[in-house]
Amino acid sequence: MKFGKGDDGFTDLLGGMRVRKDDQYIDLIGEMDELSAWIGVIRSVVHDAATKEMLQNVQEHLSMIMAKISMGHQEKYIDSAAVDSSLQTVEQWIRLLEKETTLPRTFIQPGEKRDGSLMNMLRVVTRRVERRAIATLSSGEQAHSSVTVYLNRLSTLFYLLWLKIEHST
Repeated sequence: MKFGKGDDGFTDLLGGMRVRKDDQYIDLIGEMDELSAWIGVIRSVVHDAATKEMLQNVQEHLSMIMAKISMGHQEKYIDSAAVDSSLQTVEQWIRLLEKETTLPRTFIQPGEKRDGSLMNMLRVVTRRVERRAIATLSSGEQAHSSVTVYLNRLSTLFYLLWLKIEHST
């Protein structure tokens, strides 16, 4: 690996193309990378083994999505089948959590429990990444893609995990 290749303000995509570091796709990949880093922080403090495994799987999903974006630098190169499979997994987790979580009737604030507050941070960061994905991957009137749908469901998952942690004893 040669270091310093990015000193000129350009970086390489996995597909071999060199693009500016402020390219919208690089920005999206960076936002997703930050989300994955936050997930790693939370994995290191959460005690529930099932939640840890879920978070690790989400990191794997995000790595795959980032690689797909970097490979082609265009939405058409993103393997929707792989993203859809990840989406189905997240939706299964959501259905399970919905059965065991009571939704609040009022607006709630994070801060009762550290793990819950961190999970809420994941929800917030995921929403920002979703907005960036919509801006980057949208074409004309179509403001969604398999990636944005995945990110939308992911924020729901993190919301339910936040509620679960906040209401656990």
